[in-house]
Amino acid sequence: MEDWPRDLLKMLEELADDVARELEQCLEQCLESVSDNIGDTVGTLLQIPEEIFELLDEATGLSQEVIFPESEELLRGQSDPAPPVLELQPEEAEAEAEIQETEETEETEPEAIHDFELFFNPVVPTAEKYPACIGCKNYHGYVYGGNIVVCGIHPYGWHSEDCPDWEGI
Repeated sequence: MEDWPRDLLKMLEELADDVARELEQCLEQCLESVSDNIGDTVGTLLQIPEEIFELLDEATGLSQEVIFPESEELLRGQSDPAPPVLELQPEEAEAEAEIQETEETEETEPEAIHDFELFFNPVVPTAEKYPACIGCKNYHGYVYGGNIVVCGIHPYGWHSEDCPDWEGI
């Protein structure tokens, strides 16, 4: 009887060892299961972008085969551009005048030379034309298809000298 504390301590140590082994086995099984599930999930997620790219390629092919030829036919059939929907601001009217000048120039110059000049020679803002755009980093000023794009925020330019979106270069 005098050894009962020692025996109790020995039994508790054995019990603790058994519990530790069981916990270790349980954790190993859980980690293995989680690892397998993560591997399956990652594999599935990696397949999704491939499917999306295939769908995009298919849609691009359809648009080139169907939509673009039809829109080109429609554009060839139009002799006059669509009438303006809104009343033009003074700056927009100036842009329209530049576009008409560009269209008149297109009739006298070979198309390739004209396109080259418009691409590399943007319209520069002056005190008369687009004064709010002078020194603005948002200014674009290139002509596309006879239409000037003053900037991405205000495609026809701002209607006064103080543009709220002006940012210095």
